[in-house]
Amino acid sequence: KLMVQKKDLGEFDWETANSMCENSTLYGYTDWRMPTREEMMVLYNNNDKVKLNNGPDYWGNYTWYWTSTLKDLRYPYAISCKDGKISAMQPSNLHNVRAVRTIQ
Repeated sequence: KLMVQKKDLGEFDWETANSMCENSTLYGYTDWRMPTREEMMVLYNNNDKVKLNNGPDYWGNYTWYWTSTLKDLRYPYAISCKDGKISAMQPSNLHNVRAVRTIQ
């Protein structure tokens, strides 16, 4: 089971996004982390409850969210809120992130 923060932490490169999740202390918890690719798909599939930023921006681009899952140990996966597409990205790209924690 997952606890999900209500708001995005912002738009960052992958390393900064990961650090923002790990350093979050929201609600007094210190075990926040970036979701895995599978967990992010669960959030995407439950967007009616999670409220990911899934609308187009000024240029018509849809929001992407980082995951902690890496392809070939170098390229983190991100998920598009337009259609749930999963793609390996350059870690220097700027994408949104939503922190999660495992509920025991």
